[in-house]
Amino acid sequence: MSTWTDLRTLRLRLRKPNAADLHAVFAVHGDPQTNTFNPDGPLGDLAGAARLLDRWRADWSERGIGYWAVELAAGPAEVVGFGGLRWKTWQNREVLNLYFRLRPQVWGQGLAVELGRTAVDTAFRQLDVEEIVGATRHDNRPSIATLKRIGLQPDGTQMDDSGSSLLFRIRREA
Repeated sequence: MSTWTDLRTLRLRLRKPNAADLHAVFAVHGDPQTNTFNPDGPLGDLAGAARLLDRWRADWSERGIGYWAVELAAGPAEVVGFGGLRWKTWQNREVLNLYFRLRPQVWGQGLAVELGRTAVDTAFRQLDVEEIVGATRHDNRPSIATLKRIGLQPDGTQMDDSGSSLLFRIRREA
């Protein structure tokens, strides 16, 4: 699905990640600031970043959809984050999970909302999917606000190995 592999918005280029993105994965996911609410903390080394990138690239190969590398549309091609949609098991069924993690220097500009709305709108236009979900920790107020601005609504909580997360959902009719 070529429209998924390279999308442009007003301010962003959203593209399928590649092997050259390894250091960007580590820069974003190894940064303590971007992991303030992550109970597992930041990635500790490039090997962890490689495993994460390999999983994302496998999503693209196996499912034809996955998280994007996010670049600013204006200026040089530099990855400022990662996000989008990937298939995940939620309440014993496969759903599309919305995710975003951006470098701190681009926070507060509405880029995560732009990314999320693009992912949701594109999925509902092009895929036979009735809902998209997102999860965040209870104290992650910035992500909660972002999910709501994208259009997702609170839908309970979920326990995992590291605690409880708030769940959000948007349905196609929304």
